[in-house]
Amino acid sequence: MVEKEKERLFNETIASWARKILSSDSDSLRSSQLILPMDLTSVALPVCIPVRPKEGETIYKETSEASYADLDAEIVFLEKRTRESRHLSGLKAVREFLAPHMAEKHRNEPIGPTLAKLAKKQADEHKKRA
Repeated sequence: MVEKEKERLFNETIASWARKILSSDSDSLRSSQLILPMDLTSVALPVCIPVRPKEGETIYKETSEASYADLDAEIVFLEKRTRESRHLSGLKAVREFLAPHMAEKHRNEPIGPTLAKLAKKQADEHKKRA
């Protein structure tokens, strides 16, 4: 019985530690695949966004692979459970920035490529003005 309890505590500790890392907004952990437009350079985003199905376990998607719909669901979840936080304000900023560019047919596509395309467009426009 002691061995089972030790194993349970170990698994809980590892799971808790993993959740903290996945929700971290540390620059050293963040995916290099997520390229943000200049308008979002001050935004702190988590490494991964949890996707909570109606049934079953939560899975974590790298932020660049999360869809606009995933972003919406996480914002709603955080608004119900917490006060304003860096994660919530960062997700809201990205959502607001992407809103004009996300047609209904694109709601379930990863946001990373769209953010990269918009960042390149902004950088090109900035170079033309300079």
